[in-house]
Amino acid sequence: MKLLAGVLLLFSILFLALYFSRLQRKGVGTIAHVLNIDEGTLEAPQQYHNIIYYYPLISYQYEIDGNRYYGSVTRRGARKYRVAHTDPYGFENHDSHFFWRQIKVGDKINVYYASKNNRNSWLAHKTTKTYKSETRAFLVLGLVFLMAFIIMLYEVG
Repeated sequence: MKLLAGVLLLFSILFLALYFSRLQRKGVGTIAHVLNIDEGTLEAPQQYHNIIYYYPLISYQYEIDGNRYYGSVTRRGARKYRVAHTDPYGFENHDSHFFWRQIKVGDKINVYYASKNNRNSWLAHKTTKTYKSETRAFLVLGLVFLMAFIIMLYEVG
């Protein structure tokens, strides 16, 4: 019984930690100026066809407390921004949002940066429905496991 209670507590801590880490990713927002913009592609083989993912290659500059910082999205960091026209089954993906196709060199864009390290920045882009629902699911699962742990402790004690 103690082992089960420990597992419930461990799961609740894990899911709540995932929830809070996703909230923390928002960081502090600021305005950046686009220095360069391009689009990259990545082909992912599937069973019957390949999915072509598109992602932004953006260089930008932002200022915090009079200090100038530079940020960019490169192929290595583009995984979180990538979008495909089709889903894994080959059907058109109506939820695709190529936010970078409306941006031009010299435009102002929103970026977030880590409050502890101003050099660490990322683009503020449309959060997908999946990301939002996963974040809510982490909160709900964490609270459910925590309540189950508390109930189990109450019944044992």
